[in-house]
Amino acid sequence: MINQTLNPQNNKNYFTLKPKDWFINLINLANNIMNLIIEIIGLVGLVIMISAFYLNNFRKKKIKRRTKTYNAMNFLGAILLTIYSFLNGLHLFTILNLVWAIFAFWFLLTIITQENEHKSLHEMLK
Repeated sequence: MINQTLNPQNNKNYFTLKPKDWFINLINLANNIMNLIIEIIGLVGLVIMISAFYLNNFRKKKIKRRTKTYNAMNFLGAILLTIYSFLNGLHLFTILNLVWAIFAFWFLLTIITQENEHKSLHEMLK
């Protein structure tokens, strides 16, 4: 991309970049930054989902499956992985993660409504 020209006056090399090359380099830089952001989104989603799985299965049930924490972690991780897979054109994984996010959100809403019903029933009994 860089054109090397020779200055005949003092015999030094100068580097010049044509305006078209500047624009192409700027587009490439923006593309690389976007790809890095997409990879970070996928990595964060993956870490969140694996953490939820690990805490539930290998840490003596540190978090239970029927808790807000577990399902919120699954929902957030699945949403981030849905974005990642969609932006990378991985349509089957997009569908898989979207379905996972829907179920996690549904379980999360179920837990929240059960807690609210329990609280209102408890207040009615007072």
